Amino acid sequence: MFVQATQGCSIPVSYQLEVRWTKYGTLLNPQAQIVKVMETIQTNTSTLVILSSRLPQPGGVISVMSSVSFIDMSQSASPGFRAPPTINANLPSDFFFPFV
Repeated sequence: MFVQATQGCSIPVSYQLEVRWTKYGTLLNPQAQIVKVMETIQTNTSTLVILSSRLPQPGGVISVMSSVSFIDMSQSASPGFRAPPTINANLPSDFFFPFV
């Protein structure tokens, strides 16, 4: 005798992983750094009777989709040089005395 179930169950049907990363360091040797990781799991809520009627045979297969995406969050780098340092040297007035 089969008793119909009225309680629903939540079955995961999709799993998505999103990795956001950026580059840091010098332009010649940039390093990757993970900024954020987001996980999304989508579920299908159904009763066991509905689920078992959709399967082709008892013990059938339910397909689960998964995906991983990598998103570059780094800003575009501009090559250049820093400004040369300024030298503020206050030398005494007789610094070059023996040579002048």
